Amino acid sequence: MGKSNLIEAVVPIFRDLDAGPENIRLTPFPYEIEYTVHGAEVQINHDPSLPRNRTKILLNGTPLPASKVMGTMANAILPDTVFAYYSGPSNRLESIFDGPLADFRDAMIQRKFDVRQRMLYGRPIHSKFVLLSFLA
Repeated sequence: MGKSNLIEAVVPIFRDLDAGPENIRLTPFPYEIEYTVHGAEVQINHDPSLPRNRTKILLNGTPLPASKVMGTMANAILPDTVFAYYSGPSNRLESIFDGPLADFRDAMIQRKFDVRQRMLYGRPIHSKFVLLSFLA
C-alpha cells in the first residue's frame, strides 16, 4: 500500500535537484533522503519553511552548496536516469515529468546536444517495452 504515493514523492525530489541553478523548482514538502550513487554517499535535507538554506546537501559527509550541486556537481550526486512507469489510470506521476520533458525537447530544438534527458516516464502505451526491459 502506498507505492504510488512514495514514487510520486521521490520523483519530484530528483526532478527539482536536476532543474539546475537557473531554474530551481522548490519541492513544496520537507524531506530527508539518503542514497548511494556513483560510489558516493549522498544526504539531502530539505525544508521549504526555512527562509534561507532550505536545502542542505552532504556528499560523503562534506557539505556542498545547493547551487554548486545543482550545477557543476549534478552528475556526481544524481542518478543517471530517473525512470518511472505507472500502470494505473491516473496521470499524476506523468505530470511530474512534463516540465523536464518540455525542457529537454526545447534544448533539442535549440540544438543544445550536450543536454541529457535524466527524467524518463514510460506511458501505458510503452508497457510491453517496460516489461521487456525488466526481463532483459
